[in-house]
Amino acid sequence: MSRNPTEVAVPTEYRQIRDELAAVDEVSKLLTASELDPDALLTEIVRTTAKEMGMKASVIRLFDPETRELAIKAVHGLSADFLDEQSVRETKKRFAQLIENDGIIMIGDVRSDPDLTLSKSAEKEGISSLLAVGLSRDNKTVGALSVYTEEPHTFTAAEVQALRVIANQASVALELSYLHEERMEKEWLERELSIAGELQANFLPKEMPDIPGFDIRGSSRSWEEIGGDFFDFIDHPEHNLGVAVGDVSGKGIPAALLMFMVRTALRSHSEHEYSISEIISRVNHALYRDTKSEQFATLFYGVLNAPNRVLTYVNAGHNPPLLFRKGKVQTLQVGGAPVGLLESSLYEQQAIALKSGDVLVVYTDGYAEITGLEDEGVEDELFVKVLSAQIDLDADEIIAAVERSFGKALDMAEHGDDRTMVVIKVR
Repeated sequence: MSRNPTEVAVPTEYRQIRDELAAVDEVSKLLTASELDPDALLTEIVRTTAKEMGMKASVIRLFDPETRELAIKAVHGLSADFLDEQSVRETKKRFAQLIENDGIIMIGDVRSDPDLTLSKSAEKEGISSLLAVGLSRDNKTVGALSVYTEEPHTFTAAEVQALRVIANQASVALELSYLHEERMEKEWLERELSIAGELQANFLPKEMPDIPGFDIRGSSRSWEEIGGDFFDFIDHPEHNLGVAVGDVSGKGIPAALLMFMVRTALRSHSEHEYSISEIISRVNHALYRDTKSEQFATLFYGVLNAPNRVLTYVNAGHNPPLLFRKGKVQTLQVGGAPVGLLESSLYEQQAIALKSGDVLVVYTDGYAEITGLEDEGVEDELFVKVLSAQIDLDADEIIAAVERSFGKALDMAEHGDDRTMVVIKVR
């Protein structure tokens, strides 16, 4: 038969190189498949490698730093029964050499290799020769990409190089996939935090109390998307108003959940108890029973009897509120331990008769322990000084003045805390 004049004979070694380049090109295309998750990407890599290199099977093993072993993560062309056999699982010891030596494994016949002990299993599966190269991440070998032939085969230098290049491309694709997954998880977490932040904001009072003879305002700012501070106003019969300010331990979602628990317990027990010390005792018991030992909250809770201008309160380990009266400052410290810290805590309550011109400031330590200001931080004395200078303003203006004094530095500080403040001014 005469040869077609346009048909040119291609030497075997060039055809082989062409085929290997095709394999590299196919794996390179996986780099654009950003929608693939890591597991799907690994499966696609072994399928493409076996198909384009003309191999019976391909396997990816990844290194587990805890077990110090290579575990099979993706397979093409090998049966589940074969992979489940003990002799196959023991090959991880041989593949561990890739981690130690950052080299390759080339075995002419796996059925006769003494380190693999695969003779019967390999013969039944129909595989003969093995070639494996390392997968890298951050310049470290973290796994292996291997191919198997059906008949005994001597791997050429071109095949070894092709598998190395494919492994390099696969490593890049896998890295991008991991980064993509991490980004998606981060975006998901950010969405969850945003939703949690909105829910938390909904728990804060929407309207400030409107009580004749009093000017009452509150404000809360979280350092992160969600925080562990809260304030609350609770209406009680006979013109009594419950005022709560709390600061829970921890950060993030765990702190927010703990804050919800404290607020819920406080509202629940305050509806059925008239003794403030008993209310806080019950909140403490509920929190201690339902939380871990390291979870607790500082809490100030007082009930304002507006007609009689009397505030009865318990301070459960919270920053002592400041009562400004005629140029002097009094602190409200009577109470007990933070709630949730001790199983059995006794709480003492105190009643304070309020007078015209009094200003009570209840706050969290986000204001009292501000980092990034004045080398040593803002001490309570400076906080009191700033408040004293604004004490003649309306309640909301006092809060705004404190934010103007400290807010910019607070927002620029490397580390900080949530900050919450309630101001009660007696007209």
